[in-house]
Amino acid sequence: MDLPLEIPEELRAAGIPVDPESDNDEIAWQHEDALRVLDSLRGTKVAVLEVFVYVPQPDGDTLLSANTGWACEPALGETASDFAVRSHEGAIAYMESLAKSGTDEAFYSMLFSEQDDAA
Repeated sequence: MDLPLEIPEELRAAGIPVDPESDNDEIAWQHEDALRVLDSLRGTKVAVLEVFVYVPQPDGDTLLSANTGWACEPALGETASDFAVRSHEGAIAYMESLAKSGTDEAFYSMLFSEQDDAA
C-alpha cells in the first residue's frame, strides 16, 4: 500500500507495520498520529476509503485485527474535494468514537484514494 506523498516523513516513520513478517507494507498509527495523518491531507483530494482497527498484542511487537472498521464511498455527483473532506470527517468521527468507548490503545490503518485519480 503506497501512502500519499502528502503524508510527511515523520508521520510515515511514526507508523508501525501491521504484519512485519509479510511483504504487505500496511502501516498503522496510534490514535493521535492517525489524526495527524488526516490533518496532513487537509486541502487535498486524497480521501479515506477505509479505516482498519488493530489492537496491540501482549508481546508489544504485533498487532491483531479488531475485526471492525469503517468505510466511505463517494456519493453520486460528489466532487473529489468534497468526498475527501467528508471522508476525513467520517474517519475522524469513527476514531474519536472508539477512543471515547475505551479503545484508546487501538492502532489505525487507512486505505487512501490516490490524488492523481481524483477528478
